Amino acid sequence: MVTGGSAGLGLAIAEALALAGSLVVLASRSAANRERAAARLSERTGGTAAGPACDVTDERAVALGILTGVVPPVEGGRTSH
Repeated sequence: MVTGGSAGLGLAIAEALALAGSLVVLASRSAANRERAAARLSERTGGTAAGPACDVTDERAVALGILTGVVPPVEGGRTSH
């Protein structure tokens, strides 16, 4: 999960991680900005970037972001990827 991942340094870090083969989860307060950044990353890297809008100063939003964006589905006790 890259906080501030929709612009600037956060987006640059997310792009570097995606190019290195990582599954990137973006955290941004703005869903619209996050969606634009995710589309940009997908175009540049061929990978998929996902994640909910998330204000990292809001503990509940961070917990929800982790649950919905970072923890992969589990199949038979193993992660699916």
